[in-house]
Order: sequence, then C-alpha cells, then structure tokens
Amino acid sequence: MSGPRRPTPAGLGYTLIEVAIVLAVLAVATAVAVPAVGNAMEGLRARAEVAGLAALLRSAREQAVERRSTYEVVFEPAARLVRLVPAGDSSLRQVSVVRRLSPLLRLEGDGILTTRRIAFLPQGTSTGGQVLVDGPHGRRYRITVDALTGRVATQQVGS
Repeated sequence: MSGPRRPTPAGLGYTLIEVAIVLAVLAVATAVAVPAVGNAMEGLRARAEVAGLAALLRSAREQAVERRSTYEVVFEPAARLVRLVPAGDSSLRQVSVVRRLSPLLRLEGDGILTTRRIAFLPQGTSTGGQVLVDGPHGRRYRITVDALTGRVATQQVGS
C-alpha cells in the first residue's frame, strides 16, 4: 500500500515561462491604466479649480451683503488672474482676494473683452453673467451668476 504522494521539489513553484507571461500581462495592464489615471486626475483638478472660482463668486456675494457694500469680481484672462475688490476702487489697493488661475484652465475671451466684471450688490443681487472656462482634454465649464438672486451655478458643457 502506498500512501499519498509527496510532490517533488521540481513540482513546487512556477516555471520561468509562467513568470514571464504574468510579468508581461502586468506590464500591459500598467501601460493602459497609468495614462487613464493621469487624465482622470487632471479632470479632477480642473473641476476643483472651477469650484474654487465659483466659491470666490459666492464669497463676493456674501461680503457684499454682510458689509452692505458693492463688491466686484474682476476676471483678467490675459494675466490669468481673478480679483475680488470693493466696487469703485480703481486703484485696486483694497483687494480682498487675488486668485491666480491654474495652468490647466483658460478663461474664454471673446476677442474684444479683455476684462470682465461681475458686481454683487448689498441686496444680494448682481449684474449677472457667465464665465466660460476651458479645461484639459476639451472639457468646458460654465459658471453662471443669476442677476436677480446672485446665485452661482457651475455646469460642464460639451464633452
């Protein structure tokens, strides 16, 4: 009577061909996944930047109501800056907030308009308007400020 067979040392482990095939499959999977993750991260950063711009607009409305004074958000596409300033301060010495745009984003210009202002009034209303922001990979975002309520909304447009 023979008992259960014990595997020989040669039967334990993997062959060199099996290991090479597994490594090749892992290399292909990594090569496919890494660019996709990088693109997703750029998209997340762009959405975070757009959300930051919307938060700056909401902050301008809040300050206007709280301080009972008109505040303007000034977009300067050429300088890649967004400023929150008290209205009527042409010297811009009393700048409340200056935000530099991320290199991922570009403010849409219409060729004529180089500076765009959206004012928020003490009653909570605004002059209203839209700002188009181009992000990476053809993504475009619209930030809309409602004139009557001062409500700020963001939306991805296009693909």
